[in-house]
Amino acid sequence: MPETHAPGAPRAGLARQTGADAPWLLASLAGRPRDPRHPMSGLARGPGGTLYASSSRGGIHDLGVIFGIDRQRRLRVLHMFGERFGADGAHPMSPPLRMPDGTLYGVTLLGGAFDRGVVYALSPTGAYRVLHSFHGGAGDGAHPSGALSLGPGARLYGLTQGGGPDDAGVLYSIAADGRVRMLHAFGAAGDLARPAGRLLLGRDGSLYGTALSGGTHRAGGVFRFTASGHEQVLVSLGRFPGDARNPSYGVVSGPDGALYTATPGGGSLGRGALIRLSDDGGCRVLHSFGSAGDGSLPSGRLVLGADAALYGLTTLGGRCQRGTAYRVTPQGRERPTHSFCGDRHGAVHPRGALLAQACGTAAGLPPMVPGRLRWLGLSSGGGEHGGGALFGLS
Repeated sequence: MPETHAPGAPRAGLARQTGADAPWLLASLAGRPRDPRHPMSGLARGPGGTLYASSSRGGIHDLGVIFGIDRQRRLRVLHMFGERFGADGAHPMSPPLRMPDGTLYGVTLLGGAFDRGVVYALSPTGAYRVLHSFHGGAGDGAHPSGALSLGPGARLYGLTQGGGPDDAGVLYSIAADGRVRMLHAFGAAGDLARPAGRLLLGRDGSLYGTALSGGTHRAGGVFRFTASGHEQVLVSLGRFPGDARNPSYGVVSGPDGALYTATPGGGSLGRGALIRLSDDGGCRVLHSFGSAGDGSLPSGRLVLGADAALYGLTTLGGRCQRGTAYRVTPQGRERPTHSFCGDRHGAVHPRGALLAQACGTAAGLPPMVPGRLRWLGLSSGGGEHGGGALFGLS
């Protein structure tokens, strides 16, 4: 049965690291052996201010958990992976997708009947079931990592980094009853390979995504999968020294209709880059990470803010070299907005995408917090127990 408890936090309930650019610590993870540890992805929003997420570690088998945090910052473990020696899945690397009926759908990188990952469903009553166990080979994917997306036909769409005829990953869809369709296999000559990240459903009905490798320069790129069932490589990265490389987190549509993504590889300093793809097919590097005071190694999908700027996280860099949150305009003006330092049990090494805080006020915040929190996120390190934390950014 799921259990609810208050995760570890400073005695006052909240703490802020030193410095005007420091995040707020809202909850510490890993307070008990069954609790989530070292989450590698972001948050999903549920009703009443509840947040949902997964962690790649934690649970009694240390194979990961699905968990929720309510408005009072109470943590509830919803499912611990590792049942039947991992037949239910192991090591989720992305947040679950919550559907209108309250069911959570997600994927795990490993586990399942063939230890190549699963697609799962978790009902509002806590009933867990495996919808599909990936087996790899020419006819199926293997090792899904990116979050699922709701797409055409009320089906869920996702990517795997392995499987298919060339073992270079597939794009698939799955129905609520577990019926899977392999829509495209990556890895053919000139194609991309090892797709990763969350798919974006475009206004034209196409699905847009990123791949870690393959392409003309073997540095990955961005692709489109049309409503008619054809895949097109929009850009192969690694075109010149200092170009972006190895995109891993999917793309986001900006206020100008262009596509944006941050990559953990490439850039003029080799510490990551941010690129823009215009409607006419042009692709340019807007920013290279890694300079003094800047973040490095972007982690997670970009999100569009109410001010028409894009916001994201880096795992390293910043004032304390433990990660940053940053803001970038569509014109490419980037600046770190917060630095993660870890003092006072603060969060370090943020992961995944930021989540805009509904109505600008955070769950359970006492009057001592000045201003309003705009963003929420998860870190893979820091917190009172060193296993990660829920943080807020003002």
